[in-house]
Amino acid sequence: MHHAQTDPLSIIMKIAIIFGLLASLQAAPDEIWIIEDPSQLSIYNRYEQRLSPEEKSLLNHNGPWRILGKSYTLSDQFTSTIRTEFENKIYYLQTDANNDLVNQTAAGVVKKIQTATIQGDTIRINTRDVLLIEPSGNTAGIEEGTLLRRIFTHQKRIFVLNLRDHHYGWITLTGKENWEIYRPPSTADAYEQYLFDRVDRVIQRFNIRLSRLFEYFNQHKDQQIHPPQWKISGNSEQLTYIFTQSPGDQKFRKSREYLYQELEDLLHGSAYKLTVNDSELVISKAF
Repeated sequence: MHHAQTDPLSIIMKIAIIFGLLASLQAAPDEIWIIEDPSQLSIYNRYEQRLSPEEKSLLNHNGPWRILGKSYTLSDQFTSTIRTEFENKIYYLQTDANNDLVNQTAAGVVKKIQTATIQGDTIRINTRDVLLIEPSGNTAGIEEGTLLRRIFTHQKRIFVLNLRDHHYGWITLTGKENWEIYRPPSTADAYEQYLFDRVDRVIQRFNIRLSRLFEYFNQHKDQQIHPPQWKISGNSEQLTYIFTQSPGDQKFRKSREYLYQELEDLLHGSAYKLTVNDSELVISKAF
């Protein structure tokens, strides 16, 4: 049987077409906005409900907002917004007739990075020679053993979240011996510690936001009121936090409900449950 010869040029052209298609399928760079004070903006949640001032005060300063769409009209067919993702939640940032963020000037610096590469993993720092440069310009040394969540890379720098103090900033990594990919431990006891550590990070982040809120009110009202905080009080069988505020005071009930929901989402699928009352929060085994 006679087999037709294949033209080498046509093979090369086909290979070039295939590689061209593969290249076109690669994800385009992401756009990230680092917003100094998002609480000053007009923001809607994923259900298109406007965030209250208290809810906005819980948003971290100088954090990365991933831009998902720059021209999104809410279901009222009137409100123009930018669709974003921030700390794994969907938000809509309202824009004006000029397509600028509503009240953008009051929000401070908005740094727009159009060529970001999303990371999304966690690393452990094995040296004392890494510096975290915060968007504000402040520089802080990173302690050996600190866990950093890599958010994205841009121009050979990495934007990270320090999981120890919940500050965002830029780092530059050199030398494979100075860092490693962090993977959660596999044994039951180690997993419990890992889970409790994650719970504690959520609680401490909430405490930091409360502190910032009270610092703002103290400055504007010329007062000195200490912020309420969740204080740990647990044992090896469970993790317990006490809220240092009068149980009858309902001022922070709404924000605490958001905290409870975040913890329930964190515990979902694990062997642990969340129990709460007016001033106590308990993480314990479900069975």
